[in-house]
Amino acid sequence: MLNYALLFIAALLPNIMRQLVYLKSYKRSGSFGFCVSYETRRMWHNKWLPWSGILEELGWASIWTIFWYLGWEWVIFGWVSDALLDCAI
Repeated sequence: MLNYALLFIAALLPNIMRQLVYLKSYKRSGSFGFCVSYETRRMWHNKWLPWSGILEELGWASIWTIFWYLGWEWVIFGWVSDALLDCAI
């Protein structure tokens, strides 16, 4: 049961990190929203993390497969770097 709880929390990490980044950009710019345009973020996303874009297309149901093949460290590293790249420019 604890494993499922940890998996659920890990699945929420990218959304939590994105919200924190957006909140920081809101305080900096004075207007809520993305710190860069959606097209720019998708360009960075597709260039540096193509497998993450595939994961988004497949949906969260494929998270089990990603955990199985890559393990916790690679998945969490991918999510963290994805969240950080959202506001890289």
